[in-house]
Amino acid sequence: MKNWYSIWGYRSLDFGAFPLYVENETEYVEICAFPPCEAFKIRFQNTFGTETLHIEEAWLVVRDGKKCPVTVNGQRRIAVSPGKRIWSDEVIQKAEAGQKIQIKLRWSGKNVVKSACTFLANSMTGVWYSKNEGGLTGSFFEKEPLHQCVTGLDQIAVWTEEPVFTVVAFGDSITHMSRWTAPFAERLLETYQGRVTLLNMGICGNRLLHDASVGSGHGGWFGERGIVRFERDVFANGFVPDAVILLEGINDILHPAIGEAPPEEAVSAEEIVAGLESCADTAHYHQTKIYAATLLPFKGCKDHWRPWHEEKRNCVNDLLRRSTVFDGIFDFDSWAKDPADESRLNPKGGSEDKLHPGIEGGKTLAEQIDLSLLCGK
Repeated sequence: MKNWYSIWGYRSLDFGAFPLYVENETEYVEICAFPPCEAFKIRFQNTFGTETLHIEEAWLVVRDGKKCPVTVNGQRRIAVSPGKRIWSDEVIQKAEAGQKIQIKLRWSGKNVVKSACTFLANSMTGVWYSKNEGGLTGSFFEKEPLHQCVTGLDQIAVWTEEPVFTVVAFGDSITHMSRWTAPFAERLLETYQGRVTLLNMGICGNRLLHDASVGSGHGGWFGERGIVRFERDVFANGFVPDAVILLEGINDILHPAIGEAPPEEAVSAEEIVAGLESCADTAHYHQTKIYAATLLPFKGCKDHWRPWHEEKRNCVNDLLRRSTVFDGIFDFDSWAKDPADESRLNPKGGSEDKLHPGIEGGKTLAEQIDLSLLCGK
């Protein structure tokens, strides 16, 4: 039966504390992960904006160079009001499984962008701007110079008669950065030829049990607490995913200890697991399977690590492994740890900060996930 499926998506981040600027620019977003399809829709977003965004025109570009105009309510010029996310009209265009497509946005005037989708490593998504310098500017790039930014859109859907199995990765920066989700998406595409897709709903710095702390210097970038945003970000997008991979809780341990959050917001291992299990209850209410990932080690992360942090992390992981609430556990901790010191990430994974897996570490996680457990096939 033909239906609409979301095949690409990121959770937009709040850039109110360090807005981006795009002026008379052309933005290109390239993706490569979908089943054979007959039509597309693009969701434009200005989620945290305070001014209207003006896109002069948008195009869907297929591999042979054919350009299809993208409209909203029949209009070529697209205005996205503050706080809004709007779907385009249907773009009738066939595409093959794994075929690369581009979304091309031509921005008019100077736009202040206060929400964008970012990532560090994602071979499944490419983004660039027509100007070599100054195409997308802002103080954010002084803080995070390696991040790639997609502005103006946050989700792409296709119309297909193929059965599509949708997975959402939900978590903090370890998910958001895409070091494990990008190679995992590649693996899914190679294995299932676009019939299993992956959306990334990670937020850098996100905590499970507390909202972003304004005093951290990052403003609202770390987002609402995971237990609050979980249902909205996973299920309020017009699509119900088949499965969720949940990796969150390390910042609940770390942030109160290093000044990113008030010390009184420290929480216990039992509270973290209870929060994760509440997300599982929400997923099951929507008849979606959910798999918890254990928390990765982080000894050596600057001067942040303390023995009691390790005790709490291990307690969380032990409770998760014994939990009967989830449909399964992916033991990221066991896959990522250093055999010589289980409180550290394996140095072969290439981590720059001893907290986030590097490129090789992300690939290791992606390769270990049991696809038969996750997808049932």
